[in-house]
Amino acid sequence: MSKHWEEKCNDNNKPRVRCNCTNGLAVTVHGPAIQGPPGPPGPPGAGAIIPYASGVTPVVLSTVDVAGVIVSTGAIVGFGSSAPTVDINAGSLTLGVGTTNIPDFAFVVPRTGTVTSISAFFSATVGITLAAAGTVRAELWRASALSNTFTPTGVFVDLAPAFGPVVTVGNTAANTASASLPVAAGDKLLLVFSLRTSGPTPINIGALTGFASAGVGIS
Repeated sequence: MSKHWEEKCNDNNKPRVRCNCTNGLAVTVHGPAIQGPPGPPGPPGAGAIIPYASGVTPVVLSTVDVAGVIVSTGAIVGFGSSAPTVDINAGSLTLGVGTTNIPDFAFVVPRTGTVTSISAFFSATVGITLAAAGTVRAELWRASALSNTFTPTGVFVDLAPAFGPVVTVGNTAANTASASLPVAAGDKLLLVFSLRTSGPTPINIGALTGFASAGVGIS
């Protein structure tokens, strides 16, 4: 049998090798796949969104006069539950037991990243007439990996419109703000809602009750 080979093409232009033998057999030969050049890199991912919601129990945000001192008591909001804070005007919040501390509603950052945005919403569940209009603020507080003490990060969003002086059940406010806060693995982030007044110093305006929710973007 002859060992002479002849290369031809099929109708689909794939090479075909025919043996010049008496039996006229033809064998189609497929070459190896060829890897093309890599494409351009894709855009960076949008990162993660951390959701917060007060759950079935409304939160109470107050700015009131206590024995001649204005005390601002907010709410820490977690993932479907919440708890009141101690006076946030003191500038720090500490985890622990007792009336001077707060329970643990903090989220632990699992990797180095950047907080890029914060969005929040508040819906009043109790009608009230405040002494003055108040603005709901949602703010991130942070503690380092081995610390129980949280301080404000400066990443916050003030919701609009303001509430009051006359607050009706179902009144709402919302807003979104961009941010650029580096965070390290192990940092703990706490979301604090509070009631703010328009002036540079707190004044006695009363208490606002409602549902609170928020989302924080981390990339």
